[in-house]
Order: sequence, then structure tokens, then C-alpha cells
Amino acid sequence: MKILYFVIVMCMIMSIGCKKNYNHKPGGPYYFKWSVSYKGFYPTGEITKDEVKILIEDGYAYTIAFFNNDGKPEIMKKYHKGEMVKKIELYYKDKKLSKVIIIDKEGNKTIKNY
Repeated sequence: MKILYFVIVMCMIMSIGCKKNYNHKPGGPYYFKWSVSYKGFYPTGEITKDEVKILIEDGYAYTIAFFNNDGKPEIMKKYHKGEMVKKIELYYKDKKLSKVIIIDKEGNKTIKNY
């Protein structure tokens, strides 16, 4: 089951490099609902800090994202009930996704080069 989950997450992350219409200003933090769409993974459903508080109270997950100068996500942190459960670092070369590092809540790293 963990392998299937990992494969699905990696496929979704790979699609980030293919997405071209990023529209966030550099920096952050920006708050999002954690979501998957037919186009692949991308932090969507931007929310406010007040909405984050409600998600925490209701036991739902959310994402905090930081964007680079090209408007692409470079750091995403997934939280559940206010606790960070995953950090994803995205690296780009020539504006294309070149490396992804996933760090789970225990500090274990998974590195994928493209």
C-alpha cells in the first residue's frame, strides 16, 4: 500500500513540472487545501489563515506553499490537525522540474531526480 501511495504522489508531483500557468507572486506563505485534480497535483483552493484555523478544528489537512520567482511552488508543507506531516522541496533547472525531495514527519527523505 505504501508503494502504491508513493507512486501516486510521485506522479502527481511530476506533473508540477508540466504545469505552465502559475500565477502566484514569489514568496509566501500561501495557504491551500491539499488537492488533486485531473491535471495533477497543484496546491489549489487558496484559503485564508482564518479558514486554516477552521480546518484544524475540524481535523482536515491543508498546505502551506512558497513560490519561486517564476511563480512555481518550491516548498510545500502538508499539515494535518496543525501538525506537519510532509514537506516537499521542488528544484528547477532551466524552469523545468529537476528534483523533488519529500520529507515525512519522521524526517525520512525520498529524493527523485528528473
